[in-house]
Amino acid sequence: MDNAVPRTPPSYERCLQSVKLKTNGKPDRSDADLLFAVTCLDWGFSFAETGALLNQVSAKARARRDDYVQRTVTIAFNKVVSL
Repeated sequence: MDNAVPRTPPSYERCLQSVKLKTNGKPDRSDADLLFAVTCLDWGFSFAETGALLNQVSAKARARRDDYVQRTVTIAFNKVVSL
């Protein structure tokens, strides 16, 4: 019997609510993306899982055609390992 419990990722909405607002009054999505990635890694999600989850929840991550997700998760990883 498999005792694995499905893990639930952190709330992206909570991350949006937790970051500073930009001058236009909207949450800084880069900061929210980083907070989400740090939290995922801290909760035991792998680097690859964190990148995939970030791509699912962040419109900015999905819209970017560069290495945004990879860079964000790398920065998050470095923050987690330095804790």
